[in-house]
Amino acid sequence: LQVLPTTSEHDLSMAISGLPHAQRRAIELRYLNEWSFEKIAEEMNTTPENTRQIISRGIKKIRSFLKGGSK
Repeated sequence: LQVLPTTSEHDLSMAISGLPHAQRRAIELRYLNEWSFEKIAEEMNTTPENTRQIISRGIKKIRSFLKGGSK
């Protein structure tokens, strides 16, 4: 998960840890485990479309955190 070019692993870890559980879990499954949206949706008992939204919102929060904004 490359959010910003100069992001350290520590900063990224801090940003991810500040996410709500569902966003954190979906991002971990997608980018660390390389699961498909369909597989994540099944695991989280939701739709693939909702999974995409959850991940998108999580990434926006991570970017905001790394740019110095609020979580």
